[in-house]
Amino acid sequence: MPPFFLVILSLANPQSYNPNTYLFYSLMAITSAILLFVLLRTFLPTSDALRRHWYLTSAQAEMRDLVAGGRSRRLDDEALFRDADRIGQLSALQPADDDERRDDLRQALDIFGRAAAMRQARTTLAELSARTSGPLIGDAYSALVGCDPHGLRRAAADLASAGAQLDHDGQTAARAASLDLIWVAFLIDTSAFDLDHRWTTS
Repeated sequence: MPPFFLVILSLANPQSYNPNTYLFYSLMAITSAILLFVLLRTFLPTSDALRRHWYLTSAQAEMRDLVAGGRSRRLDDEALFRDADRIGQLSALQPADDDERRDDLRQALDIFGRAAAMRQARTTLAELSARTSGPLIGDAYSALVGCDPHGLRRAAADLASAGAQLDHDGQTAARAASLDLIWVAFLIDTSAFDLDHRWTTS
């Protein structure tokens, strides 16, 4: 984008400030967008099964990045809003043949629930690491990356014990991190899907 701004704002490219030119280019841009939309909807229709596959594949990929410790490009609140939007888009699609239980929605809710819990756990661990340091926080991060329920519960218990030696704010942060780790472990234990689950488009 910066090179384009430099070209537009350069002295060799003076602006006419003609309202007719502005209206013409605006009309052309709007018309091209409408024509592209009509073309895609008319000649290149996308089936609900393919859209369902795209939504779930995207959610699985983001979840894998989160589990691996990758930093999301979105804030937590923005990620929650995006996940809620995708739930709405999935619910608007026709269910797959012979799928009265809507496993696509169940899987999406499962993925987004675990993602939200992991983001919250990482946030509370970061807040706790700002108050104390040690191998316990590293063990908690390792358990998150490994999606190990037993390791998460063990890390939560260790953090709760170590938090008793901190000041009031440190105890609060340790308690919050411990509860978040336990919640992530519970969601992993009760999940009906795993990250390698593939949704067929047939």
